[in-house]
Amino acid sequence: MENQRRYAKTTKGINEIGRRQHNLTGKVRMMLILVDPSKTEEQLRMQAARIGAPADCLETMVRNGYIAPVQTATTGGIVTGVPQVNGTTVMANGVARIGSAKAFMKQTLSAGLGNAASLLAARVERAATLTELAQLMPEYEKAVANVSGNIEADLLALRLRRLLS
Repeated sequence: MENQRRYAKTTKGINEIGRRQHNLTGKVRMMLILVDPSKTEEQLRMQAARIGAPADCLETMVRNGYIAPVQTATTGGIVTGVPQVNGTTVMANGVARIGSAKAFMKQTLSAGLGNAASLLAARVERAATLTELAQLMPEYEKAVANVSGNIEADLLALRLRRLLS
């Protein structure tokens, strides 16, 4: 049976993606980018295997404080399905989805592509709707594939599509 545990990035993990403060590199860094509460542990392990990340990368990221297991929130004993880490909601709807999608696109562009993606990142920043962000998908995928390869581009594009839908 599939492991249903889920993980979310901690503040340390988010900062590592944006600022590279702790020099997390390579496949483990890519896995950190791919972690989100919509994926089960088993799905993340399958993605790790596809990109050649170490088998223990999730445990390593938890131990080092980059990600944390997600607990499902309850209201009056009823499971609401809202994922939380230490009591803080980690997924949001509406306008927050636009911000999440934009942040993901900008983080992945800056994480793997550096200055080559600055024009695309500026267009991402100017986008005001999920539709506008979706229109940038082909260019985003191509930019990531040129630097990181098709497998990583496909994984990141899949995550982005989930954020946009």
